[in-house]
Amino acid sequence: AITLARCLDSVAGVVDEVLVYENGAPADSTPLARNHGATLVQGFWDDAFARARNDALAAVRADWVLSIDADEYAEGDPAALRSFVSGLDAAVVALERHDLLPDSCGSYRFRTPRLFRRAGAVWTRRVHESVDVIDGAGRSGALTHCDPTVLRLAHDGYVDPASALAKARRNAMIGLG
Repeated sequence: AITLARCLDSVAGVVDEVLVYENGAPADSTPLARNHGATLVQGFWDDAFARARNDALAAVRADWVLSIDADEYAEGDPAALRSFVSGLDAAVVALERHDLLPDSCGSYRFRTPRLFRRAGAVWTRRVHESVDVIDGAGRSGALTHCDPTVLRLAHDGYVDPASALAKARRNAMIGLG
């Protein structure tokens, strides 16, 4: 619940609509999401990340989508972000994501397409899912990058070694399925 609260707090002022796809998270996450003004979509988990993300995407009304997981949080400048997307021709924006790892492992940064126009977007792959734009909504389907001072994501879902191992095992099994 603390992780979800931090995630929801981090997008306040950044997004106009918050949607939480509920797929079996702890019971206290539903009232927490509602208290943050989020729309809840009751879903399910079947070892297919893209299918779950596409179900959530079907319920989104906003033109732009920031896809963020409960163990991530957004950092940046909401006003600069709105200015950045207002004149943007591209349909997909890659954001810097900072993955925090157990103390002995450090951290790493990479770019991931997590901000995109809803129209024509679809998630693919069961694990290590990726967003693709099929239509681009009349715009360039090209990928562009966002300056990390405008918006970036931090992820600490692998800081706990036991959790990291469990997720790695889960992802390996999904990838084999």
